[in-house]
Amino acid sequence: GNGSNLTMGEPEIAVNPVNPVNPDQLYVDGAIFPVPLVFNGTSPVPDTCGGWASGSGGSSWQPAPLPVTVCEDGEAVFGPDGTLYAGGDVATSATVVPCGTPGAIQVGPACILVQGYDPILRSTDGGHTWSAPVKVMGSPSVAPFPFAPGSGNPVNTFDRPWIAVDQSTNTVYAIGHNIADHEGFVTASTNQARSFGPIYAIDSPA
Repeated sequence: GNGSNLTMGEPEIAVNPVNPVNPDQLYVDGAIFPVPLVFNGTSPVPDTCGGWASGSGGSSWQPAPLPVTVCEDGEAVFGPDGTLYAGGDVATSATVVPCGTPGAIQVGPACILVQGYDPILRSTDGGHTWSAPVKVMGSPSVAPFPFAPGSGNPVNTFDRPWIAVDQSTNTVYAIGHNIADHEGFVTASTNQARSFGPIYAIDSPA
């Protein structure tokens, strides 16, 4: 139902494995992008974390967006107790910089330095209400994220996030990548994503 000035993409679907009330509970997290999407230092990056919930196995859907703005790379997964975890990556700034600036990425003829973080939110009702976001990893300008000493080279580590839940232990794992060189990092939570431990590199230096 979006107008011609918006488009949607980067979705991920989650299936509730243990909902005794409604075994057909699904959730989709995605992103809503402005059209056209132009990186010129002033145009907005993705507008909001879209979210859609279904209690009918996908036959019908209701809007259930995350209370987070400027988000993309949607992610969603249910835990073994039916808790839904969702998030994406949030860009807090995008600045046009000289090409060759550490951490910058090239978009067409320009280079931009994008900073931000990965939030994870928790829902116990299939995505209709949400906890406050927990900032898992990202740029040092956002928060002092606990990267393990000597573990990789984190530079604006919030791109391409991913979450998974161990269905036997309920441990929540979160992954993010440097936006420029895509080096990957992982952290874990044992308290339903209320907090996360040290962040470790999952790639070799090469």
